[in-house]
Amino acid sequence: MIWGIVLSVLSVIAAIFISVAVRVISDDVKEWLPWITRCLIERAVSRLPEGERERLEEEWWSHVNERPGGLSKIYVAYGYLSASKSIDKIVRSGESPPVAELESSASGTLKIVGNTIQVSRGLSTLDVGRHAFTLTATQNGVSTTVTFDVNVVPVKVRG
Repeated sequence: MIWGIVLSVLSVIAAIFISVAVRVISDDVKEWLPWITRCLIERAVSRLPEGERERLEEEWWSHVNERPGGLSKIYVAYGYLSASKSIDKIVRSGESPPVAELESSASGTLKIVGNTIQVSRGLSTLDVGRHAFTLTATQNGVSTTVTFDVNVVPVKVRG
């Protein structure tokens, strides 16, 4: 009978100790998450070409800060580290960047090369209004397709 009481008391003490230890460890891990995210982004930015670092760092931080929770921020920052490795590899090899083509049955084909949109297949202008496009990007034999809408608005050209 006395051993049953002793075991019960020891079980309660162990449960309290374990819950306190888990809480302390989880709080400590939570404090490290922003530091890990910052280190991943800093490492990713350091691999970029000098002229792209400031712009991409600002974009990446903006995107990371929109994410809830610490683990999702680390996941996104790790993706940027992977992307920076690819960008560095492309720059060092002298290859042209991957090309994406936008296709619309109503509007023709647009080709995106870096930050430039090239118009082809007889398409010279887009009518004002909404246009549906499908973006297909292929790199290393892997294709990714995304469909999106573009709203074209009139713009005055200063001459």
